[in-house]
Amino acid sequence: MWNSSIRQGEQNTCLFKVLALAVSLSLLAGSSVAEENQADAFGQFYLERRESLQGVTDLPREERLVLLREIEEAAEQASGSPYHGSALFWVAQQYSSSGSHTSATRLFRNIAESPEFHKDLSSMARMELGRSLLEEGRIQEAEAFWFKTLNNPNEDLRVRSNAIGNLQSMYLSTKNWPELQKVSKRALELDIGETPVSYENFARAARRQNDFELAERYYSKLLSEYPEYRSENRMIYINKAEVTCRYENDKSQLGYLESMTEICDEYEKRAADRGELFAEVYAELSQIGMGYAHHESLCQERMREPDIAKQAAQKRALKLFERAIEGFKELPDEIKGNIPFDGCVTTSYFESVEILEDQGRLSEAIRILEEFLREFADIDPDMLRMAQNRLTHLLRGSLQMILWNRSC
Repeated sequence: MWNSSIRQGEQNTCLFKVLALAVSLSLLAGSSVAEENQADAFGQFYLERRESLQGVTDLPREERLVLLREIEEAAEQASGSPYHGSALFWVAQQYSSSGSHTSATRLFRNIAESPEFHKDLSSMARMELGRSLLEEGRIQEAEAFWFKTLNNPNEDLRVRSNAIGNLQSMYLSTKNWPELQKVSKRALELDIGETPVSYENFARAARRQNDFELAERYYSKLLSEYPEYRSENRMIYINKAEVTCRYENDKSQLGYLESMTEICDEYEKRAADRGELFAEVYAELSQIGMGYAHHESLCQERMREPDIAKQAAQKRALKLFERAIEGFKELPDEIKGNIPFDGCVTTSYFESVEILEDQGRLSEAIRILEEFLREFADIDPDMLRMAQNRLTHLLRGSLQMILWNRSC
């Protein structure tokens, strides 16, 4: 009997424990469901608010910031929501675009440093954090953060590459050539970031510090190793031509003009092959032609006879002006706005007239000015007036020459 009572008591105790466990599990399940429902509720709230904010462009800044703070506060209360991290990251971006950089920096730093967020989201936050510090005016902190990121071998490679790009952009914009050269060299040593960009920035920094030998070496590496990069960037050719002339001291101005002509030949051919028109090429040709027209005395370094040197330079200049003029005629109106069009066109025409008049070829000079007035009637009125006055002057000179010839 006694033993039976003991067994019954044990059974009751076990039953109690089972019931207690069942209640606990039920409560836990209820808690989990409640949390899940709360998370779902936040996700719906966040998505609705985000959509409403994105659809309004004229909302006053203060009202936008109030709504963003509401989303941020709700996100902090819903840490179990799958939208928790992405919501905070989006709010930080919106703070930044609204000019509230202090709030943006705070949120980006929280996401970047807290272990509760997914590593990819933390990496994205670290890429934004330095830029946010810079926009906040904390330049030295941004610079230190990017250097710390760059030199951390355990950091995500994307984040390190981003740090390189930001440092290079900052030093370029501030024209801090020594630091641009250092960080570009460091990027090349670590093999991080875009190698052709680092080559170009290193060469550009060396050129700006008058180290033309070093600049020439890195421009050469860039042009030889990355043909697909050079084909899109004419300035690389231009800078290479300049530093080569200075480094080699190859009769600097004349060598530069000759190198530039070759560069324009190549670039113009690339444009033709791809069915494109590069307005800048024609503008450059016009400037090179002017260089020949006004620096013909430099040819004496290679040609002893000054008159022959002058004629050779003028002939080269006229050819370049002719190519530029023909190119300008073919340019669509929407492209003409990409260059100082009026100045380049008038340079090509007026400099040609100057050379032809100097050579006594008045009829050709008159023909060119008449073509200018006919082809570019909608150009700057002051330039048209100059062309008309010049044409009148040439016509008078031509008439005087005819009368003089008859009198003889």
